Amino acid sequence: MQKYISKLSKEYGSRTVGVRVCLFRALLLLAPFSLIPYISMPSFGFASFRIGLYQVLLAVFVAMSLPSIWAGRRKLEASSSVSFYSLVALGVLALASLVKAIDKPRSILLVASLGLLLGAVLSSWSLVLKYGKKVLPNTDLILKFGVGYGAVSLLQLGIATFSPANILLCQGCKSDVFGFARVNGFALEPQFWANALLPFFAYALVLFYTKRTRLSAVSLCVTLFGMMLTFSRGAFIAVAVALLVFVTMLIRQKAVRGSALIQSMLVVITAFAVGFVVLVGASSVKYSNSPNIAYNTARGMIEQLSLGRISLPKIIDTPEPLKQAEVPTSSVETTQKVETPTNQGVVEASQQDRVGPAKTALNVWRGSLRNMVLGVGYGNFAPFVQKNVDAGSPLTLTVYIFYILLLVESGLVGVTLFLLPYAVVLKRIVSDSTIEARVLLVVLSAFLVQYLFFGSYINSSYIWLWLGVGLGLRGAINKAK
Repeated sequence: MQKYISKLSKEYGSRTVGVRVCLFRALLLLAPFSLIPYISMPSFGFASFRIGLYQVLLAVFVAMSLPSIWAGRRKLEASSSVSFYSLVALGVLALASLVKAIDKPRSILLVASLGLLLGAVLSSWSLVLKYGKKVLPNTDLILKFGVGYGAVSLLQLGIATFSPANILLCQGCKSDVFGFARVNGFALEPQFWANALLPFFAYALVLFYTKRTRLSAVSLCVTLFGMMLTFSRGAFIAVAVALLVFVTMLIRQKAVRGSALIQSMLVVITAFAVGFVVLVGASSVKYSNSPNIAYNTARGMIEQLSLGRISLPKIIDTPEPLKQAEVPTSSVETTQKVETPTNQGVVEASQQDRVGPAKTALNVWRGSLRNMVLGVGYGNFAPFVQKNVDAGSPLTLTVYIFYILLLVESGLVGVTLFLLPYAVVLKRIVSDSTIEARVLLVVLSAFLVQYLFFGSYINSSYIWLWLGVGLGLRGAINKAK
C-alpha cells in the first residue's frame, strides 16, 4: 500500500492528492463493504446506528478534499452552477431544519450524515474534474472485483445451505422464509448488497457490448448471478430499467449492433436463470425432507417477483411415516418431522412494510403548506409522528421508499434540489458514446430506480460518489473541448 501511494504521489505531484486518489478508488471498489466491519453505537432512536470502516474512509476522503473543494469552488460552479448551488442549498436546508427539530440530537446526527454525503459528491466531483477519468479504478480491476463479489454471494449461500451457520446473514435473510438464504454479503441487507453491485454490472455490460472480452463476459454473468442470489426485487427492476435505458441510448446514438446486443441479453438472461435454479436447488437441499419443496419454493419466488399477480397453488406438505425395520408396538403411527419454509403471505408483508409507513409519511407531508414545501426536518419524521399523530409510534419508524422519506423530511424543495444534479448529468451524457458515459448512464439510472425500494442515506453513500464522478467527468470533457 505504501508503494502504491508513493507511486500515485509521484504521478500527481503531491502526496495528499496521491492519498486522495487511493481512497477514492478504494471507496468505489469497496462499495459492497457498506456495513462490515463496523462498531454498533445505537443512540438517539437509531437502534441500528453504527460506524463502519467504509464510512470512516469516506470521512477521511472528504476531510482531505475540503481544501481542494474550497480552492476550486469557482471551477465547480463553472462546471455546473445548477448542480453546485443545488448541493449547497440542500446543505443549507438541512441546517435550517435543526431550528424546529423536536429531537435535536437525532436530527443533528441525520444532518451530519447528509453533510458527509454532500461532501462526498463535491470531493468526487472536484477530483475527477481536475484529473479526469484517470483517477477512476482500472476497468479490468473493476471487472475482477465484480467476479469476486459474485463468488462471495455463492460462498455465503453455500455455507447457509449446507451448514447451520449463518455467516454474515442479516436477521431477515435466513432460509426459513423463502426456503433459501438471501445473501447480503458485507452489507446491511440483501438489497444494499445488490445495489452496491450495480456499478460492477454497468461496467461489465458496457465493456462486454463494446469489446466482448472473456473477462467482461464472466464479470457480467457472475455479477448478475450474485445479485440474483440476493433475491432483491428492487435490484431486479433496477437492472431491467438500466438495460432499457442502455438500449434506448444505443438507438439514440445509432450505435446498435445486433449481434453484440443479442449476446449481452443472452448473458443477462442466463445469469438470472442459473441464479433462479440455484436458489430452488438450495431450498431443496436445506429442506430435503419436505415434499414438493422445489415446486413450492419456485411458486413463492414467482409470486414475490410478480408482486402477487401470479399466484400458483401451493402443495401442502404432509408428514411421511418413519421407515422402521420392525412394526411399532404402539398403535399410534410414528411420523417424521417435516421442516418447511414459511413463505406464505410474504408479498403482503413486504408490501405492508413499505406502504404503511409511506402512507403515514404522505399524510404528514400533506398536513400543512410548510410541510409540503420544506418538510418536517431531517431526522424529524419519527419524532413528529410520535408527537402529533400517534404517541405510541416508535422512534425507529422510517420510510422504506427514499423519495417519500426525502419528501416528508425536506419537502418539494428538498426533492427538487436532490434530483437536479442527476438531471444535469443524465442530460449531458445521454448523447456521449464513450465507455465512461455509457457506464454512468446505466448505473445512475439504476440507482434512481433502487431509491424506490429503500430509505437510507449513509448505507448507500457510494451512490453520492458516483454522482460526483458524473458531474466531474462531464465537466472535465467539456473543459477539454
